[in-house]
Amino acid sequence: MNIKLRKFPYPYKAMLAISSDIDSTTPENFEYIHDLIKHPRHQIELNFSDSIWMFASNAKSGKQLAFFDMGTEKLAPYWRKLKYYINKDWIDTLHTYGNFSQTEASNNFNRDYALKSFEFLDKHKLTFDVWVNHGDENNTQNLGAYSYMQGATPDDASYHYDICKKIGVKYIWNPKQRDIFGHSSMLSPLKLKNGENIWGFPRFHSYFVNADEKKYYEARGAIFWGKDKNEAVLWHPSLLDLQLTTERLESLFVNQQYAIVTQHFGNIKDTNNKFTPEAIAALKKLSDYSKSKINVVSTSKLLNYNRVNEFLEYEVIRLEKGCIINITSINDPVLGKSVDLIIKELEGVTFYTDDPFNTFFMLNGKIVRPEYTKRNVSDGIAQSITISTGTMNIESDISARYEVVNEFNNQNKPAKVTGASSDESLTKKASVSLWERAIAKAMNFNKNKKKPDFSLLPVICIGGMKCGTSTLWDMLSQHPEVLPCSVKEPSYFAVRDLNLLSKNEYYSLWPWDKFTKKNKVIFEASTHYSKFPASNTAATQIKAIAPNAKIIYLVRDPIKRLESQLAHHISRGELSSDLLADNRWKENTHLFNLSLYNQRIDPYVEQLGKNNILVISLEELIADHKNTLQKIEDFLCISTFDRYTPLKKSNPRRMVLGADKVTFNKSDQSYIFRLLESDINQFIKRFSLDNNLWKTWNEHIQNM
Repeated sequence: MNIKLRKFPYPYKAMLAISSDIDSTTPENFEYIHDLIKHPRHQIELNFSDSIWMFASNAKSGKQLAFFDMGTEKLAPYWRKLKYYINKDWIDTLHTYGNFSQTEASNNFNRDYALKSFEFLDKHKLTFDVWVNHGDENNTQNLGAYSYMQGATPDDASYHYDICKKIGVKYIWNPKQRDIFGHSSMLSPLKLKNGENIWGFPRFHSYFVNADEKKYYEARGAIFWGKDKNEAVLWHPSLLDLQLTTERLESLFVNQQYAIVTQHFGNIKDTNNKFTPEAIAALKKLSDYSKSKINVVSTSKLLNYNRVNEFLEYEVIRLEKGCIINITSINDPVLGKSVDLIIKELEGVTFYTDDPFNTFFMLNGKIVRPEYTKRNVSDGIAQSITISTGTMNIESDISARYEVVNEFNNQNKPAKVTGASSDESLTKKASVSLWERAIAKAMNFNKNKKKPDFSLLPVICIGGMKCGTSTLWDMLSQHPEVLPCSVKEPSYFAVRDLNLLSKNEYYSLWPWDKFTKKNKVIFEASTHYSKFPASNTAATQIKAIAPNAKIIYLVRDPIKRLESQLAHHISRGELSSDLLADNRWKENTHLFNLSLYNQRIDPYVEQLGKNNILVISLEELIADHKNTLQKIEDFLCISTFDRYTPLKKSNPRRMVLGADKVTFNKSDQSYIFRLLESDINQFIKRFSLDNNLWKTWNEHIQNM
């Protein structure tokens, strides 16, 4: 079997990013810019991330976007929104620590600004991969070879490069080659004044004109650099059409190149705070190219992809039928070799293969999950297989959601609880976060605007928590007749009020770009539906828009489930480990409510009927997963599938969070047994459940 690494993600043959410096951008203009560039209603759908300053004059008054006002050194009133934008990939570049140009600031840069910036970013877990220098010679913070640039000179008062690395910076703009549009690679080593190398990258913003052309460019408002004044600088948004010409875009595509285009979108202030018709036309043209020819992504994603594609190391493991592409490392000659890779780092990596359906990815010794593997028809050269997590795409409508999420977070600030905690504080907030993530993922997987197929049967695994829902999700998502949700836990019915439910909204959470005629059911696994108080309302909501839904309820030994949940909350900082020392965990009703299986399932029986509910125990799934999956297939009326990957533990808490195991002593186990006994006995009888594998629970039955 022939295996070959493709240069760009399928189906693209080039990659482009717009890198806009934040100069002159106000909060209002920022949102206008991103809405116009991203939102489909403008007939423009482009991935674009902005840059940001940490300090700027007039930041407090909103005349310039930055985290801190330079005059007062206090946080700008909108700083939380900037943080939200960074987390949502709307901002990915640090345009230095601030605007210290002679014309803008009376302050001179020193290391203290970098320290304060890092302290803030580190506190809020914010990082930047990309650094872009700014301004005139007063910006001594700049990194590079020019004499005034002292950011990497260890003995200088402006030295900060050690801090810059802690922020995560891997790429620095190199102003050379600014008149070249396309490059076979964007990366070239840049030696700094401390002797260290980092990756430098060029950006396109200049065009050297002849005498005849100069008149036209002057009439369009271009400024000119150089001794001969023949270098037209095109980084004003009104000149975007002169940058993104059809000739340049076609050449980029034909020659299979990368490009990063410099802009200053904040300068729409010169055109009544709007893009000109010419600029909008250029963006629409680029949007058309982005559909199948040029992969338009953010600056950081382009550079990270370029680095991965150029230095990826892998081996091909031949099988009797097919092969495994085992990705082993990124052997970066500048930043060093990386072996502990995560799947999101490899987004877009594509290999040509003769047989994509018998070609698999392996990472860190494990086969990559099916939902992260995309198999492609031939692009004219060969078929291919792609690692696809959806993370290259940037969602378009986060501004409106920010207000809702921020309001909710402000109402539910206490996250860590030392004593008894309400069920609401440990469920509702998490549900909002999961639903928001589902919306984002779904948008990334629905670029082709396919209409949802409402004839597909909804299959909902409602939990319970710590009962193996992730394992079942991993297994059942492999079935060719199952279309899994864009995320495992959309938590839709734990968030939306009954009067706001929409069948179209619910079905839109699925990745309809991946829909095939084989699909018979849609599948999600939101454990919040079996939590209290959500279980009291979720069943009613499900019936309202999906009355034919099939419910799978996973349970396990109630005592072991409670131990696992308590360890989970302690690991995440949601509950204090002090609860164990003085037995105050017994005051936490949330822990017990989730093990009251009969109470939790009762609303579903009432609303959807017992015949539409299948109860499976985790112990049963582990002991005989083949027959258990066959039982599920029969319940869902889908065909038998015999190519599930071997059963493995999903989402292991101690591996992910470094959590200690919680094990109750006999006295505590007896306490739990007495509280739950009546409910569990009713549940076992109601569903004729075989609980012979509940070892801990059964020990207490025998001791009665």
